[in-house]
Amino acid sequence: MKKIILGIAIITTIIGAGTATEIRFSPDTAEIKSGCLVAVDVIIDTSEQAIAATDVVIETSLEYVDFVPSKELIPNFFPPKVSDYNIHIIGFVSNPKDTVKGSGSIGTLFLKQKNITDADGNLKLYFA
Repeated sequence: MKKIILGIAIITTIIGAGTATEIRFSPDTAEIKSGCLVAVDVIIDTSEQAIAATDVVIETSLEYVDFVPSKELIPNFFPPKVSDYNIHIIGFVSNPKDTVKGSGSIGTLFLKQKNITDADGNLKLYFA
């Protein structure tokens, strides 16, 4: 059984109508076996500020498998842009008058180890 520790770096910025004041992952630690999928919820908390979009960039040593948006808070998403070590997720509302307030999951990110011999992995989170 291999243990994976997800490192999290959170940067807060305010753009336009506002942005989430907190974005985090759940679970923040996980244990996986070789070849197993890791499901990570990306959670936002707007601290009652109105937001119209969120722009999340995740740097990871793990391999991207899929992102399933929950559409609870943010109804629209562009397909994630994925490169070797980055995952870029953009969510938005189509009508600027329908801004979002509250907290919850914006979706579940599915990842796996790039090599089955890897002992651990990491995630670093950036958003605007």
